[in-house]
Amino acid sequence: MKGRLWNRISRFLDGSKGDSDVRQKSRGSKPTKLLPPHFDATFPLETLPFDIKYALLETIGLVDYDSFISLILASRGYHEVFTEHERALNRVALWHDALKYQEENFFLAAVYDNLLDATRPVSVAESERIENAYNDALDPEGASRLEPWYYAAVRDGGEDMKNRVMKNHLVVRRFAGIFIKRAMFPRLLRRVAEVEETRAQKGKNKKKQQRPEPSRKFGINRSVEELCPNEPPVTASEKHRIIKMIYHVSVFILISYSRLRAHRSLDYTRGTIKFLLLWDYWEAKAVEMFIAWLAMEFNPLFYRLYKQGRWWWAWNEHIPSDEDLHSCYEGLGVREEHYGCSLFALLVHEFPFYAAEWINSSITDWHHWHPPPDRLEAITEFTSNFDTRIEIGTAHWMIYRLLYYATYTDEPASDLKLKRICVEGKERFFRVMDYLAVCRFSTDDEFLWGHPERQRMDPWVVVWDDWRLERWGYVLPLIEKSTS
Repeated sequence: MKGRLWNRISRFLDGSKGDSDVRQKSRGSKPTKLLPPHFDATFPLETLPFDIKYALLETIGLVDYDSFISLILASRGYHEVFTEHERALNRVALWHDALKYQEENFFLAAVYDNLLDATRPVSVAESERIENAYNDALDPEGASRLEPWYYAAVRDGGEDMKNRVMKNHLVVRRFAGIFIKRAMFPRLLRRVAEVEETRAQKGKNKKKQQRPEPSRKFGINRSVEELCPNEPPVTASEKHRIIKMIYHVSVFILISYSRLRAHRSLDYTRGTIKFLLLWDYWEAKAVEMFIAWLAMEFNPLFYRLYKQGRWWWAWNEHIPSDEDLHSCYEGLGVREEHYGCSLFALLVHEFPFYAAEWINSSITDWHHWHPPPDRLEAITEFTSNFDTRIEIGTAHWMIYRLLYYATYTDEPASDLKLKRICVEGKERFFRVMDYLAVCRFSTDDEFLWGHPERQRMDPWVVVWDDWRLERWGYVLPLIEKSTS
């Protein structure tokens, strides 16, 4: 049937070219465009028959999901076809788009429910099986080239598992859209300009350094977190990078949680988690950036939970008593421990499936932030279950340090492509490693909202295309030989 449809499409398109004597001809340097007499200047594809429109939508859906959606939104005729056959067309397009990320998508579909089931203990052997399967799937030189077991789990799961894969992918795509709207801007350059403007207004002869104003207490400043004027839309390569980043975060969190539930050792030395080294260097940095971004977005919520004395995943002896509550707030270490534990709990239980509900409800004023009540109840119940608990200290340092130290190297790959993320005037480095070592995130406010004059690069922008970074004003690093 498809062969006959494509023959009809070919004949139609051949006819739209017109006769040879009316085709476009060159007349010197200014060619004259002659259109065939039956040419529809509005949208010639609208004149195709219904069955050919269906075939076109189905074929475009097999190739590119965004183009599939764009055609439906741009054309009333194709929208009508889609509306009549929405389930069939959407399943084809979404399934084939999900297959572009099948390593992580299949892993997420096969592992998530079982790992978070408090009634099922996680043994060391099962945790190693989960992690080794993903490692072997990525490693081109792995000892086993057999199909990962989670492929079979998806295949044998039938329609239910296929629906889960597509549902997960749709959630990831929607969250990618939220991230694009909130993060596609030159964060560091905006902050540098803001500081310079503040200095100009208040004078240069200040004895005391300016601290960030209260509105930026949590690293968020909505007044500058918006797209640049006339900002070009996100490209296909950028969106692919962001979707893959979200999947990578999901895999990283689930494998880390499986280690903690199985009481396996987890330290932050290079090679501790093998798959981090199998990712591209900038893919790992994107994951580090994204977790820091999520932490910044959720900071007001965590601060409210902290003030309420609500601890997720804390043993009873770690929860401060009422009489010690006030003194507990004064301890920076306890505050950071609560913060890291809360972030890890939220990522394990809510990400990526329900993270959009939390993000969309967030505001910078923690006094007035009301998180989604059903999700708050669900995660509180989950973390209060004894069988799901982990050591909160482990979760605390893991979030901040593991990604950086597990990928740290003093011998970067020879084919590593340097990114245009440096601030002009501060882009000189003696070694590639000096450049890579600076590109990290920490709990220090210099990477969140303050002290931009100390920064030499902006790791927040690692997911954007080079041409966009150049348009914003970022430059490539200049690697120089040491004079010593």
